[in-house]
Amino acid sequence: RAILAGDYKQLPPTVKCAGGSAETLSRTLFERLMDDARPGHGAKSCSVLLKTQYRMHGTICAWASTASYGGALEAAPSCASRDLYADDFLARPADLTKAFAPMLHVDTCGLGLDDDSAA
Repeated sequence: RAILAGDYKQLPPTVKCAGGSAETLSRTLFERLMDDARPGHGAKSCSVLLKTQYRMHGTICAWASTASYGGALEAAPSCASRDLYADDFLARPADLTKAFAPMLHVDTCGLGLDDDSAA
């Protein structure tokens, strides 16, 4: 028996080889075990989702929760409204309209940026 702790939905493997082995290596052991459809196996029979996270701002957590966890993830009160400008982590701008939001989506399509993910 073994206990695997972690989040199989985050940080997929980086595979730089081509061919059949690339497909085999593109899924982690953890992910394959969670997707195991045999009776008595897989996520439905042996997994527990830890629903409270303690690192992300509430805005980021809400996005991740919706995108990957069916809305089940929540930010702990200690970080749900964390201020990037508290404790001199970042200098607070005089003009608050120039302050950083907790999360910002940037569309890089068409900017000519190289993407080696298919390599």
